[in-house]
This record gives sequence, structure tokens and C-alpha cells, in this order.
Amino acid sequence: MTKLTKTDEEGSGWYPISIDKLEILLKKSIFSERGYQHSYALRKNLAYNLQYIQFQDRILQDIKLSSVLYTQTIKTIVLVGSSIIESILHFMLIVNNVHSTTEWEEKVKFKGNQKKIDGAYVKIDILIYQRLERSEIKHMTFDAMIKSAKSNNIFGKGTTIYQKLEGLRSLRNKVHLQVINEPRDTDWNSFNSKHLSDTCKVLYAVMTSSIFSPTPDQKQYFAYLRRNFINYQE
Repeated sequence: MTKLTKTDEEGSGWYPISIDKLEILLKKSIFSERGYQHSYALRKNLAYNLQYIQFQDRILQDIKLSSVLYTQTIKTIVLVGSSIIESILHFMLIVNNVHSTTEWEEKVKFKGNQKKIDGAYVKIDILIYQRLERSEIKHMTFDAMIKSAKSNNIFGKGTTIYQKLEGLRSLRNKVHLQVINEPRDTDWNSFNSKHLSDTCKVLYAVMTSSIFSPTPDQKQYFAYLRRNFINYQE
């Protein structure tokens, strides 16, 4: 594969799998007739981010990085990869009618006054909800999506995908640098080759699954992910 070329060097540029090719694959499952409101935008965003994952992989392969930059590149792949999976999960739960919904929306909030009871201050707020004419999609956390996907076999039965996703989910908050749970809770200590491997394994499994039913040629779009696989005790 062509290596990355600096702007002041001769030679052709490096290009990932094209957006058009990725969209053709994604459109096998993600299209408006399935009842999802923003299928076009979702396909585009997924394609953009899949390209970005492939670019980050080329950085790992072609550039001699310091250990810190190597770890930060792994972090980027984990965070972007998780967002891709979360978006696909969101879509699949909706089109399979298992996404959380609500019949109510918050209308008015009355804030109460604080009072001291048994030496501690307490406060009671009152929320008033209005019933909607029809149910609407309710926000689900990534954790809730994973649990729903597992119970509804969105990615099949008996797969390790759910276990790997649960492990990656705990790293999602690392996008917020101020979320620190203990003194050594740093990016350096949080991200490693195992997380890179798990992210690539989940992405490869989902993108080459029956959800998108890729042809042999289309499966090769994601062959680069396999070089990051690590064999370890599941």
C-alpha cells in the first residue's frame, strides 16, 4: 500500500477507501425506507469516520511515533470507532423497533425551596409533563444501547462483540480530559494495544456482518483492521 507522503515530497498522495464506495456498502442497510429520519446524513458521517479510522491506522503503520503519540493515536481510533458502533447501534435499535421511546415531554419545572431536615439541606422540585400525540425516540446511553442490542441479538447470539463493547464503553468518557477517577487515571495508563485490537475486531465484525452483507471485494475495504488484531484469552 502507498505510504503517506509529505507535502514537500514527490510521489502520489495516499487515499483511503472512497466515500462513494463506503456509501454503496452502507446503503445496503441504512436507507430512508426503513423508517430512519436522517439516513443520508448518517451514511455520510459513518463514511467520513471510517475513512478517518483508516487514516489513523496508516499513521500507526507509516510514522515512527513517540510512545505518547502512539498511545494518543490508539485513543483516537478507540473513540472514533466507538462512535461509529454507537451510531450503527442507534440505527439498528430504531429500525428493529427496540429503541427506547417516550410518550411524555417536560412542560414546566417548579423549583422548590431548600429546607433543613435532620441536619441536612433538602430540596424538592416539581416536574410537569405533557403527553405527546405520538411516541418519540428517547435518548439512550451507550450502556443501555449495548444491553438492548445484546437482549435483542442485534449483532447475533453468543458473540463476544457485546463484551468487547462493554470494555470500550468505559473509555468513552476519556474524551473529557477532566474526568479523572483516581490519581493515575491518565490516557497513557488507559489506552493500549488491547483496546486497539478490540476496537478493530468489533468494527471488522460489524462492517463485514449480515447487517451490510458485503461482497468479497467490499470486505477487503476493512482488511487493514485485521493487522491490529491481538490474540489473547477472551
